[in-house]
Amino acid sequence: MKRIQLLSTLVANQIAAGEVIERPASIVKELLENALDAKASSIVIEIGHGGLTSIKVSDDGVGIVADDLPLAILAHATSKIATLDDLYEVKSMGFRGEALASIASIAHITVTSKPLDQPDAMKLQIEGSHQLLTPCARALGTTVEVRDIFYNAPVRKKFLKSKYYEFQAIELMVKRFALSVPEVSIELFHDHKPVLILPATDKATFYTMRVGALLGKKFIDNAIAIDTSSDDITLKGWTTHPNYQRSQSDRLWVYINQRIIKDKLINHAIKLAYDNHLHPGRFPLCILYLTVNPHEIDVNVHPTKHEIRFQNPKVMHNFLYNGLKKAIQEPTTQPYADTMRASSTKNFLREPHLGGHYTPFSFRTALASEQEGIYIAQNYIIYALTSGYCLIDMVALKRHWLTHELNQADLPLSPRHLLVAIDYALPHQFTATAWQQLSPLFSQLGFDIMVDKQRIWVRAIPHLFPDLVIDEFVESACKLSIYTLDALKEILLNITCAKVTDLSAKLKTYLEHYQSTLIKEPFIKVLTAKHCERILYE
Repeated sequence: MKRIQLLSTLVANQIAAGEVIERPASIVKELLENALDAKASSIVIEIGHGGLTSIKVSDDGVGIVADDLPLAILAHATSKIATLDDLYEVKSMGFRGEALASIASIAHITVTSKPLDQPDAMKLQIEGSHQLLTPCARALGTTVEVRDIFYNAPVRKKFLKSKYYEFQAIELMVKRFALSVPEVSIELFHDHKPVLILPATDKATFYTMRVGALLGKKFIDNAIAIDTSSDDITLKGWTTHPNYQRSQSDRLWVYINQRIIKDKLINHAIKLAYDNHLHPGRFPLCILYLTVNPHEIDVNVHPTKHEIRFQNPKVMHNFLYNGLKKAIQEPTTQPYADTMRASSTKNFLREPHLGGHYTPFSFRTALASEQEGIYIAQNYIIYALTSGYCLIDMVALKRHWLTHELNQADLPLSPRHLLVAIDYALPHQFTATAWQQLSPLFSQLGFDIMVDKQRIWVRAIPHLFPDLVIDEFVESACKLSIYTLDALKEILLNITCAKVTDLSAKLKTYLEHYQSTLIKEPFIKVLTAKHCERILYE
């Protein structure tokens, strides 16, 4: 029987790193938290090979004095807390003093820093148990460079995925941070190529400049603003109209005192608020900012600090549920006051009109606004034009509009960058020869697609086709016998126009602007008394 013995500092730190550092994105998270705690106003993140070879985070924060640099990479060395009572008043992102020590135990790390009152910057290089501290040149702030993650833990390293998958996780993490600190400019590079350039914004432009840039127009068009408070709790942010539904719950983004959290209690309150509003297995998209008295929460629950314990969980649950429920039932078309006080984008948010769930029994509601039209059957609408009420085949109208837009647009088409890259298994028809011919055509159409082993990664799609079923498009493209731009355009139109249940704002504009020409098309009929008689009695 083996005797009990103390673990070495290196082994103990590697065990701790297993709790804190799961993948490269975990390192980026810890370094971003350190930069924010240092009161940085600008952060630059440079990623090499998906974070598998290098991660570099630079900020313009207050910096670390030379004497403290060697302490910064020791476990449980921190400037955030000193006593047990401090744990219950934590306002900083980090506080345990574990991050840099955990990173240094599984990677090579270099920390360069210059505080305001220090003439020179100092660089601390750490490789295993070896440390080297030297003076160097740097402006105010700190740079942490991490190389060769899990170089000394091959078992951990083999569980990492491709560079595209790992970078996707990093990009998502950076976007979540960017939505919590509008006053900080953030830049993200991958293999020396810019991926995100997010200038600092004020409260007045945060919604249009950052939320809109990261989540896209579809979120903006379907967002409901929330602004409510009770006692020591404040809730602000946005959640989506029940008409906008997702198949996954991975976009319930909640921040408590600017900290990113994942909490079952909060997720349950969100789900309950949308009960009877969404189909089973469907979820909204939320960006919720909760401000809570630090004494009412315990952030020292999990090493990643994603989980939180509430002193009064029932109060928090009910407050969030009631706030969301009221917002859903009484949607506002304006974001909360602080965010839009000086905004010039009046009515940027609009309450979405009813679309896909309209039934023939909804005429009374529909007639209240002629401009919305009356949705009937599946793909048809009765809509008021200058010629009178018209019956319109929305599928044919959308195809006509998209064909018009495609013919008018210059190549390459404008891309729409996805919030997170989407990956699919390669179709069995996919070959290296096919990819060689398809790749330049995809680029001309506005796609940003990468191929990695058995997966295909899509980072951007044509801006004209935001609702494209991407995997169906790629599979159909691979089945072509001859690869041409016209053939790919035809596939785009066939997939996008297969079903249309809503007359979008762009379709309405196109319809009303070109109605004198469109009225002659076979997919639009002006309703006359004779038409109505035939519908009723034949």
